[in-house]
Amino acid sequence: MKKTLAIAFLAVISLASCKKDHNCVCTVTTTTPEFSYLGSVVQQASTTTTSGTSIINDTKANAETTCTAGSASTSIASQYASLGAGATTVVTTCSIQ
Repeated sequence: MKKTLAIAFLAVISLASCKKDHNCVCTVTTTTPEFSYLGSVVQQASTTTTSGTSIINDTKANAETTCTAGSASTSIASQYASLGAGATTVVTTCSIQ
């Protein structure tokens, strides 16, 4: 009986750490502020969002680490920065779904 329980316990533990397919969903949001110069709108405000999914075949913990490593945030200077325009921001958020 003890031998059967030990084998069952080892089977459950080994299944818990198996590599499986995990969906990593990344969403990219790009925000550009409006910019007016001498009373005219030179750059329209806009926000765009796109997303994509990739499959990571690994343990859940490793997949989560790999996936969230793709998250980032950056600013891109406007072509009108010398005139006072704000930067465009790009935010990438990745998570296991």
